[in-house]
Amino acid sequence: MKVKEPLPEEYGRLRDDLCLFTYLHLAADERLTRALVDSGATCIAYETVQTPDGRLPLLAPMSEVAGRLATQMGAWALEKAHGGRGILLGGVPGVPPARVLVLGGGIVGFNAAVIAVGMQADVWVLDRSIERMRELEVALGGRITLAMSSRLQIEELLPDADLVMVGENKHAYDVEALRQMPGVHYREYTHEILAFYRASDVFLLPSHTEGMSNALLEAMACGLPSVATRVGAAEVMVAEGESGLLVDAGDVDGMAQALAALVGDAAARTRMGAAAALRVRAYGIGAVVDRLEAAYRELLAVPR
Repeated sequence: MKVKEPLPEEYGRLRDDLCLFTYLHLAADERLTRALVDSGATCIAYETVQTPDGRLPLLAPMSEVAGRLATQMGAWALEKAHGGRGILLGGVPGVPPARVLVLGGGIVGFNAAVIAVGMQADVWVLDRSIERMRELEVALGGRITLAMSSRLQIEELLPDADLVMVGENKHAYDVEALRQMPGVHYREYTHEILAFYRASDVFLLPSHTEGMSNALLEAMACGLPSVATRVGAAEVMVAEGESGLLVDAGDVDGMAQALAALVGDAAARTRMGAAAALRVRAYGIGAVVDRLEAAYRELLAVPR
């Protein structure tokens, strides 16, 4: 058992009769993944252990650390010596405290607020769940200001905020505000998605994190060109310039330019959509089963 994933200098200590129980975060480290597979060790990642109700109890402490560290690093960054505005979170007599805005009252956001309150800042927490806000009110003893998260509320508070931190909570995002934006047609969850794909010109996948997107596969199967961020398997699934366009995660301007390029070029959409429909065949059930079988046979052939 350990806390951190194995370091490169530790790879040689892995062996097939060893059971490793630690945080692994394999999605971001191909070299470690290959080292673990080659070692034959039994490896269990803390972050994947689930309770029957779907919670991740061993991941929660990392979120707690992240939230508390966010406030600490934010206070450091506000110091003049570190390029900040020279603001002390707790203020001093005659100078008001900094306003700290926390978006989302999940584990990360709650712990960020705890430290900000301890540093005597003026703390605001925005969330979409009334029940969660009631829990925060009790937990923090009324020492924070709680408000419903909405586009209008955020726009009003941001200009006066000295430090903004984004927590993680499934209720934190304002779907209703999206509905009201010009040109946005919001659809509730539906199983009847084929008609929407067929009525579309371009498929957009603006993810910041992603594994292998089923939605992207569906769009490709429907002959849609895609604009996707370079995260997860999208970089492999989308052939840049052939079946779609790729942009960096968070590059809003680049995404807008890519969308505009495809929307304004019917010939390019047709060409890329046809290429996507061909490319998606590599991810059909038969093709995937064949690759998995080949991978297992390769692993089983490795002498122990």
